[in-house]
Amino acid sequence: MALQVPGLIAVIVLYILILVVGIWATWKAKNQESTTESILVGGRNMGIFLSFMSLTASWIGGPTVNGAAEGMYDPYQGLLWVAPAMFGFSLSLVLNGMFFVNTMRGKGYVTLVDPMQAKLGLVVGVILSTVQVVCDLFYEAATLVVLGGTLEIISGIPNVWAVVLSSAVCVVYTMFGGLYSIAYTDVLQILFVVLGLVIAIPFMLTNEVVSSISETAYTGPDGWLGTWDNNYTGSYIDLWLMTLLGGIPIQDVYQKVLGSKSLKNARLTCILAGYASCAISTLPMIIGAGAKSTNWTVIDYKNANGSSPFDLGDQAIILPLMLSYTVPVVVSIIGLGVIAAASMSSLDAALLSTSSVFARNIYQAVIRPKASDKEIVWIIRISVVVVSALSIMIALSVNTVLGLVYLCGDFYYCLVFPQFTSVLFLDPNAYGSIPALIIGFLLRIGAGERFINFEPFIPFPSEGNYPYRTVAMVASFFILTVFSYIAKFLFEKRYIPEKYDFLNSNLANGGRTNKLKVIEVKLDSKN
Repeated sequence: MALQVPGLIAVIVLYILILVVGIWATWKAKNQESTTESILVGGRNMGIFLSFMSLTASWIGGPTVNGAAEGMYDPYQGLLWVAPAMFGFSLSLVLNGMFFVNTMRGKGYVTLVDPMQAKLGLVVGVILSTVQVVCDLFYEAATLVVLGGTLEIISGIPNVWAVVLSSAVCVVYTMFGGLYSIAYTDVLQILFVVLGLVIAIPFMLTNEVVSSISETAYTGPDGWLGTWDNNYTGSYIDLWLMTLLGGIPIQDVYQKVLGSKSLKNARLTCILAGYASCAISTLPMIIGAGAKSTNWTVIDYKNANGSSPFDLGDQAIILPLMLSYTVPVVVSIIGLGVIAAASMSSLDAALLSTSSVFARNIYQAVIRPKASDKEIVWIIRISVVVVSALSIMIALSVNTVLGLVYLCGDFYYCLVFPQFTSVLFLDPNAYGSIPALIIGFLLRIGAGERFINFEPFIPFPSEGNYPYRTVAMVASFFILTVFSYIAKFLFEKRYIPEKYDFLNSNLANGGRTNKLKVIEVKLDSKN
């Protein structure tokens, strides 16, 4: 693609602006002592506005914005099937604020894995940390795929350079400024996303090649409402439950929530961000509905004799295409910059999320338990660079990243959610946790995954209408609860001698004791 000077200038201005804000926030953060807590949770001093804007920006990321438009345009999805992904994940923030934040913020944890590692032990902690790290890596790679493709359309910059440049900008301010740099740049990015889409939509809807979206508001492959099939009722319910509950145990959420100045602010941050995400999600969905109403024969997309983007397999980039073909050039550049801003807001948060879990719950907890706080700070910074490099490699070499991200979302739901919920509200132990992880994993991958052409090896009934995700989650929850109770009973009653407690759960004496370094700090729950 030829270099497009106006778009290139716009990208340079956007990135300079983001970098300046990030560096300023880094300088502001330097006024605090550079500690693990200051980098990962902003010294627990973030106000409600900053934490709310930052969490909303992370949730409304590049894959989210593009995915909403793509789903609305896709004849096999439409609003009916986009709603669970857009609104389900957003409402999971509300559930977090209502039921989970109180314990997490009240006890002063630093990462999502902290309470699970403290309760279930190092082995389980490392397993769950690995799940978080791997899932975050693929999400970062998916974000870079979206970002690279968008910048290529805006400016003509080759995809590889767009990906590397975007990563470098994020790394600079994330590595040294930590959560504060991310939060302040997120404010800029989410404002740009909302204003850009609001400006672009009227131009798109009034374009002569786009008919009224009310005329295409019907079910079936030609309408954007989607198609209902009773044969997929179980799958539909499964999808809603996965998004509502699978969006709860994600580190990216808790690094913003745990950085809030008070428990009240933490709860409010989650609830407000959840409702705001629902509202903002409707903007790219409107653009997707507009794409469904566009006469691609008139546009003559790619000189393909009237073929639509769906005919040519380009539905995944329908949002940037609509912003390229149906709005004025200036508005197009602004609108495409929206996608870049949305992607950047997700990328920087994911980089810090992955690095924090690795540094605290793997390096500090297992590799170097006696590591000083200064050493952990540098491990976090080095991890940001390494994670960025790995994400770039994945983004440039794998074509199924988005499919893997969907699979990783399932893993949060099937594997992490039962463990996280049990630790906060029940009394699990490692002897229930490990079998639960194994069963949940086998049941989930046994259902296969079409996005990566992985065939199922478990013959679930009612193909396409079986809630295999929820079955895996419930089975994992059941195994965790029952096996934990049995193990505790056997050790407490001395049917199994204490010397055989090879996972060091200390069940013979009522449960394990906290052996992790400063993993729980009591905070004033009234604040």
